Amino acid sequence: KKVSSPPEDCVESCYPRLQEFVEMADPEVVVCVGKDPAKVIYDAQWEGYHILNMSHPAWMLRVDITQRSLTIQKETVSLASGIEEYLWP
Repeated sequence: KKVSSPPEDCVESCYPRLQEFVEMADPEVVVCVGKDPAKVIYDAQWEGYHILNMSHPAWMLRVDITQRSLTIQKETVSLASGIEEYLWP
C-alpha cells in the first residue's frame, strides 16, 4: 500500500533540521530517496551540493515482479553513474 506524501507542515517543521544536518556533515553528494525529498531539495534550490535522485526502495518492491530486477539494476547504475560523474568529471 502506498503511503501518501507527508503534510506540508511536517516538511516545513523538519526542513531546518535537515538543512542544519547537511551543513554540519558537508557531504560531497546528497542522495534524495523518493520524489518528495527531491521536490523539497530542488524547490529550495540548494547550491554547492551534488544532488542525486533515486526511486524509493518501497516503490521498487511494488513494481511488477517481471520488471523488478531491471528496475533495481537501472537505479543502481543511475546512482553509480551520478557518483562517478561527480568524482571523476
